[in-house]
Amino acid sequence: MATRHLGGNREFSTFRLTLAACLSRLREQPIAESDLTTWMHTHLRVAALALPPEQVTAGGLSCCSSAVRR
Repeated sequence: MATRHLGGNREFSTFRLTLAACLSRLREQPIAESDLTTWMHTHLRVAALALPPEQVTAGGLSCCSSAVRR
C-alpha cells in the first residue's frame, strides 16, 4: 500500500488513477502526480484491520466468493 498506492504513480495504481480523476474533476484541471501524492499524505490514513477469513468478501462478486471461503 505504502509504495505502490501512496508513493507510486497512476500508471501502476488504479486507486491513484481513480483518486486523480475525482480530484481533477473537482479542481476542473488535471492534478500533477506530485500534487496527488501531497494530497494523499495530507488527507488519507491507512489502518490494518485483522478479520477472520469468513468475514472477508470480494465485494459480492460471485466469481470470487468460493475462493474467499476456502
